[in-house]
Amino acid sequence: MRRLPPALLVLIPVLLGAGPCGPIAGGRIEGAEAPTFAADWTFTNAVSTIQVETRPADPLSVTTWCFTDGATLFVPSKGAVRKPWVQNVTADPRVRLRVGDAVYVAQLERVTDDAELRRILPLLRAKYRMARWGMSDDPAAARDTWLFRVAPRGPA
Repeated sequence: MRRLPPALLVLIPVLLGAGPCGPIAGGRIEGAEAPTFAADWTFTNAVSTIQVETRPADPLSVTTWCFTDGATLFVPSKGAVRKPWVQNVTADPRVRLRVGDAVYVAQLERVTDDAELRRILPLLRAKYRMARWGMSDDPAAARDTWLFRVAPRGPA
């Protein structure tokens, strides 16, 4: 029996409309929705990536990093203006997040306040050991990196 090429194996979930597979975007993420919004996101300190689903009418999902300051979960995007998922969130902040086996209904709010950025950029750098890549805690030096706060979804 002939084996499928590895590239095709990666593309099959995407072509079938499943969630993202590594760096390749996907469609609707699968999993049971959590009955409530997480009040404390510290459990995400143990995971390096989560999945974010945008555009509820025609889902697009990606795998990305996350970090927390304890109660609040943040999702970063380097080169944000070029990323379709960020453009989707800018147009409609409603998202679904998959962390492990749980899916959370939420919305993303872009953090733009320099004081808050100065407070949370070191948390991102510490979790992913980004100092070695030259990422600064100065919001002015990280303008192409957008940070989003995960919040409960408001009324539709």
